[in-house]
Amino acid sequence: MTLHLGRALCLAALLLAPSVWAETIATHTKSIYLVRHAEKIISDSHTQDPQLTECGHARAQSLAHFFKKVPLNAVYSTNYLRTLHTAEPVANAHNLKIQEYNPRQLEQFAQSLLQQSDDLILVVGHSNTTATLAGLLSAQPVSALTEADYDRLYQVVLNAGNAQVNVFHQTFKCSDQQK
Repeated sequence: MTLHLGRALCLAALLLAPSVWAETIATHTKSIYLVRHAEKIISDSHTQDPQLTECGHARAQSLAHFFKKVPLNAVYSTNYLRTLHTAEPVANAHNLKIQEYNPRQLEQFAQSLLQQSDDLILVVGHSNTTATLAGLLSAQPVSALTEADYDRLYQVVLNAGNAQVNVFHQTFKCSDQQK
């Protein structure tokens, strides 16, 4: 009797499998990755557009390595040197042009990201915009970043009208010579 029940369960699983696959294929999943720019030079408080530190350039390279196997469709950055230089190694590794967005129009940008067909996107922002944008995309509260937070990587996963925010802490650490 157990043998017949086992066969019946296997047969049922085989018959149901195509409908599960079809449902999975039919739902479109989009992942939007968000990072704050890498470490910036803070010694000159008069400049509004500081460069990355040596450590910041190394972190940008580390991000490019992290995203090496993620088939990104688009890379976005604000029009500041620190965000552009953080995004550049990733965009170059994927042969993508960096697309600029206005950090003062986050709600419009969030709607634009949600409506596009690209399904794997990287957005490089700032301490005061990255978590906010993750919250706008997911309709969930996301804790703000501080000026000292450079190691957060947000992944907003959108599937069939549902959103999930995953927050990762990058393992990259600056050496004493890079600070």
